[in-house]
Amino acid sequence: MGNTLNVAAQWTDDHKLKQTPLNELILKRIAELAGEFSYQFPVESQLVFVHPLTWKSHIDVAKFTDGFIKQ
Repeated sequence: MGNTLNVAAQWTDDHKLKQTPLNELILKRIAELAGEFSYQFPVESQLVFVHPLTWKSHIDVAKFTDGFIKQ
């Protein structure tokens, strides 16, 4: 999700968030979701993550045969 937001948001050349209508909309929606979360999921909203969630994955290129161009 973080990478998606990083790509979707508009940034300045020095890696700061620009003040644009799109960025304001993104931040507003994030704030709405965060505010709604504690009401929809009261037990889960009390959980504290000490470390960020991470996972390792592996994509087997051989599984992609039809419709993909191998480079």
